[in-house]
Amino acid sequence: MEDLPPIPELTDMIDEVVKNKNESRLIAYSFKKLPLKTALSKMTLLDEWNQRLIRDWNIAKDFKEVTGGIWMSDAIANCQIPTSTKGKLHYRQLKMCCIAIRDKQNRYTCLIELQGNLIYLILAEVSPSFQNTGLMKDCVAMLKDFAFKFSCCDRIVGRADMPLKSIYNNKRPPAKDWRNEVNDETGNTHLLDCWLKTENCFSINKYDGVEKYNAFAILSPDIVKEHDPINYLKDNDYL
Repeated sequence: MEDLPPIPELTDMIDEVVKNKNESRLIAYSFKKLPLKTALSKMTLLDEWNQRLIRDWNIAKDFKEVTGGIWMSDAIANCQIPTSTKGKLHYRQLKMCCIAIRDKQNRYTCLIELQGNLIYLILAEVSPSFQNTGLMKDCVAMLKDFAFKFSCCDRIVGRADMPLKSIYNNKRPPAKDWRNEVNDETGNTHLLDCWLKTENCFSINKYDGVEKYNAFAILSPDIVKEHDPINYLKDNDYL
């Protein structure tokens, strides 16, 4: 690309994401003033538009048992949300109240956000000391018990994406990981395929009115009994 498109065309392209014509025009003008390489770099914020990017978290250590074998504590997630002010793209900092649940031995943990009858899964992780022992199935079972039996939620929504850090240590995941590789047979990442093996788990392409990739929803047994799952997901704007 030798140069960015003219202002009117660039404004229309940006507005497909931003959904605010005046702000999109200001962003377009700001891009045209920048060197091309800098402008293209700034455009990456548009790829993340309306997404809460969780960069870090703090989990309280006072876990208490809330139901059979599930221990819970408060947590705070530190998020960034791409936004624009008078045409300048930047991240807005946000703190989000969350919940951490784990087993008594702290072999696996889920970081979640509870909103009414819905749980957002932020992260599910098995401790490095116990990985490759089949405990992820127990972790998912704990998550479903907490969501559907204890919290009486209708669904769990999440994305099969690699976390930026670990709950158990400060190590970042490797740049290349089999979980991010695409399965040629399904077209999904291997990680998404693993989640889709969960009972009553379905692939979705959006939630909160925003398109998402590698997203899934786990429906409660009661919802599956009372509704056709695909129609339920369509009615709730997940498909």
